[in-house]
Amino acid sequence: DRGNLEAAPLDWIVVSTDPNKVAEVSRLVENTLIARGRSPLIYANAAWAILASPELDGYLVLHDVFFAITAVIGLLVLTNLLLLTGRRRRPEVGLRRAEGASRADIFWQFLWEGVLISLVGAILGSVTGVVLATMRATLDPSAVLSASWPWSTIYEAMLIVIVGAAIASAGPAWSVSGTDPALLLKEGRG
Repeated sequence: DRGNLEAAPLDWIVVSTDPNKVAEVSRLVENTLIARGRSPLIYANAAWAILASPELDGYLVLHDVFFAITAVIGLLVLTNLLLLTGRRRRPEVGLRRAEGASRADIFWQFLWEGVLISLVGAILGSVTGVVLATMRATLDPSAVLSASWPWSTIYEAMLIVIVGAAIASAGPAWSVSGTDPALLLKEGRG
């Protein structure tokens, strides 16, 4: 806002432009300043050049590949965790089955536990990512980018997590729920 400036000459000025027009605006600013007898020092953040470059599409594909690999590994870890948890909790499952819980009750219990564990992890990961990005943008004096909540990406990630966790949890949940209660109670006493 130039209304707050005194009549004194300016020492510097910041020009913000579309990343695709940085070179064009840079030449215009340089010619204008030289015509007024000033020596220009043009600074453009390198991030703008990267964000505006066509090579960014290749990096986005690489990002998607890393996301898929990470998601598959995370779901395999979840499956393993639920298999181990189900094995360790067999006496509890036997007791619940002996008290009248159906196989479906046990199945849904383990399925929801897996989905809940994954959902909490996804929420914590999203919050941590945005907080770290905000801290990075705040602490860097030359940063021209700011962090924001990418809601559509977060919703997509949550959908992938919920569906993936349900699929990854179904096998262990079905495995745990199908054991004979008498055998499970016998294992619990031994």
